[in-house]
Amino acid sequence: MAKTLHFSDTWIKQIALSPDNKLLVMGYYDGTIRLWDIKSNQELVTIKGCMNNIDSIVFSPNGKLLAFGGDINGEIKIWDVARRREISTLIGHKDCVCSLSFSPDSKLLASAGGIDETVRIWDVEKGMQLEILKGHRDKIVVVAFSPDGKLLASASWDETIKIWDIKEIKELETLTGHINAVVSLSFSPDGRFLASASWDKTVIIWDMTTKELFKQIKQIHNDRDNIIDSVTFSPDNKWLVFGDSGGIIELWDTTKWERLQTLKGHKNCVYSLVFSSDSKLLFSCNDDTIKIWNLRIRIC
Repeated sequence: MAKTLHFSDTWIKQIALSPDNKLLVMGYYDGTIRLWDIKSNQELVTIKGCMNNIDSIVFSPNGKLLAFGGDINGEIKIWDVARRREISTLIGHKDCVCSLSFSPDSKLLASAGGIDETVRIWDVEKGMQLEILKGHRDKIVVVAFSPDGKLLASASWDETIKIWDIKEIKELETLTGHINAVVSLSFSPDGRFLASASWDKTVIIWDMTTKELFKQIKQIHNDRDNIIDSVTFSPDNKWLVFGDSGGIIELWDTTKWERLQTLKGHKNCVYSLVFSSDSKLLFSCNDDTIKIWNLRIRIC
């Protein structure tokens, strides 16, 4: 079963959940950001005028910071969550910032620069750029740190995924297997697997020990216009979910690699998927609605 939150004024592009599950943040197509208290179901603050569009928004693992980006000027904003104010602006990308990922210790921030075809590594406390990673041949749309913080994965419209060694600042591997743009990435909590979602209508599970394809999941819905836009593992490592442009979410068991449920309710593209830290709830966003799925009830 799912609870639905309606926000009819403009489209929601991205959502993020604070590590303590108390705050939900929404990034909108018009650049608006809303911070929502989940328990009281009330808006705490609205941020307007910082950007024209929000493509990525993420809490730091320690819950103290919020980073967001997406504007055509390439800026990244860092906000103090408790004080609810901006503390730094990171400048370096030449155009829209498509994706952001904090390192597990919250000290580093990785950013995908879209059409400038670079990944940049930032020192969060100092607000300065440390490294620029190059190698993709097209727009970079997603980055993700591994759970131990030693690796960074980046994915691109060039149909590849690159694995980077963060300490040595070098490319370790290029994963190939998709035949269209790769648009979403998620490491399993134990670091054993990396899931990649592509517009080729597949999710590939990569074995991070061998850096080889472990399993390919094909979209079961045959609508030729529906593509997969988002993928994520649950924090307890038991489930994998991915959402498509037709509003359908698939839930998979990662112990047997079997499909468990198909969640229907959204009318259009599922842009973003976020689990609560205890894996009991799944938050999904689409246009002007957010759905909160109680997965324990669905499965039991």
